[in-house]
Amino acid sequence: MKSKFEYSIKRHITFCSYEKLWITLTALMVISVFWMIRGSTAELLIDTKITRFLFWSDENGDKTLYNIAISYFAAYVFYILQVYIPECKKTRRALETTALDAYNLVNQTMLFLFVWDKLTEKTSDGAIIRIKCQKFYFISKLYSDIAHEADIGELKKIASRVKDDYERIIENPYFSMVDENIYTLLRGTNIAEEIKNLLVLTLSANQASKTSATIFETYSPDEVELIKAKMMLIKVLYGFNDVGSFEETTDEQAIQKWEDYKKLTNAIIAENLDFFRNLPEGYSETVK
Repeated sequence: MKSKFEYSIKRHITFCSYEKLWITLTALMVISVFWMIRGSTAELLIDTKITRFLFWSDENGDKTLYNIAISYFAAYVFYILQVYIPECKKTRRALETTALDAYNLVNQTMLFLFVWDKLTEKTSDGAIIRIKCQKFYFISKLYSDIAHEADIGELKKIASRVKDDYERIIENPYFSMVDENIYTLLRGTNIAEEIKNLLVLTLSANQASKTSATIFETYSPDEVELIKAKMMLIKVLYGFNDVGSFEETTDEQAIQKWEDYKKLTNAIIAENLDFFRNLPEGYSETVK
């Protein structure tokens, strides 16, 4: 599925740990600047009762706070140059090198949850009652001119793509240098494993539907909502456009485009069957 890959990485002051620390240290820096001005022996530029009360001090008075403020200023400059700027660069580098895989992860994870929701009939407390349909067509809200087919078989393929995208992110050598909060977001729980568990439950529910079994598979609705929340947060962190939005369709023209596309693809494969049968091992990894 093609997608409009765009991203815009910004400073995430309310999320990244190094940004939160920067806010705290900068607030203390404002206080230290006040004491540096107050302890200075320079003449007041604006001499009023208010400025004299706030910023004037006896040049022979106690200069302890003034000296502490000077020391803090030097430490703050050192922190900015030696810690904050390198952390900014490392996190941005990590996000830039994993952006495409993260984009695909969000897209495929949200697609899996969308297809899973459409295929299954569930109770509000997390029991999968049955598979309510075997196949349906959907469109991406970014690409509404062509439909795509979804069924249990496609759900398996989507789960496999989620696993591949997730592993490429966490195995990226730059990812280990990302801010600890972003690292925890993706490594705190294995998103691919959570999707796999939902897939296994769905396959079991599908088998139960075929055999009229009275055994219902259960899942945690809260965990599903947490996966969605993580995807939304990843979208914000990377500055993605509206990726991961889908809706069911009955548009005959869009569906026909999909059917024509399948016929063309199958024809190309049939014409080049010997080529596809003898591709070198690992070739598929180079075209993902």
